[in-house]
Formats: sequence, structure tokens, C-alpha cells
Amino acid sequence: MSKRTMNGMIGALAAVALSAGLALACGDPAGMTHMGTVAKVDAAAGTLVLMDAQTGQPLTLEITEAQAQALRPNAHVVIRYTEDNGRLIAEEIQA
Repeated sequence: MSKRTMNGMIGALAAVALSAGLALACGDPAGMTHMGTVAKVDAAAGTLVLMDAQTGQPLTLEITEAQAQALRPNAHVVIRYTEDNGRLIAEEIQA
């Protein structure tokens, strides 16, 4: 097998693996995980706006002061959250 063919196969496998990871993060069976890019952090309000990787739509989540300090706009994150009366509350954020 040529080096070019091998590189193409490796690239294709990497793309499939990445797609599967995105689908699993945004398609959590419990519906309580989202993956995306941090659009805005408002530490005073205790909120984070996430541009969801799956839908391309913004999601606003409540965050703690410690979480706000650790986040920066444009960071790629996976957020596990809970929902309480329509409010999305970030439980765990992985950058």
C-alpha cells in the first residue's frame, strides 16, 4: 500500500473518530451533555454562553464563580449539566 493511500486512510479514520466523539458528547442519551465553543463568560451574572457544536445555536448555562474564572471565550469545552425549572446548570466543564 502506498504512503499516500495510507495517509488518506488514517485521515478518514481520524475524521470518523472525531465525528463519533462530537455525536456522543452532544447526543448524550440522558441529554445532559453539550460540546461547543465558549462564546461569552459573565462572571458577575454567573452565566456562560456556549455555541453548541451540534446545533450551532447558543445555550446559556449557569456557572459558579470558580468555573467562570477557569473559562475563556473561544475555548472548546464539554459541559455536563442539570436542568432545574428550565435553567441549565453546569455541573462539570472539561476544556
